[in-house]
Amino acid sequence: MKQERIWFLIARKLSDEITEAEKEELEVLLKDNLQLINCCEVIAYLWKHDNEEADAKCSACNEIIKAH
Repeated sequence: MKQERIWFLIARKLSDEITEAEKEELEVLLKDNLQLINCCEVIAYLWKHDNEEADAKCSACNEIIKAH
């Protein structure tokens, strides 16, 4: 469930639909977890740049999120 919520909040953030409360929730979920923070940064970068590496990097980030 936590994994699904993280993905949901990331999607809302990328689409500029995230509320202030959701931003705070995402920050709490990511707090003190450098791997998850880095994943979010990579996903945000890939969202803005269409390239062939996107699937592989998103898959790697998904594995990290699953672990938390």
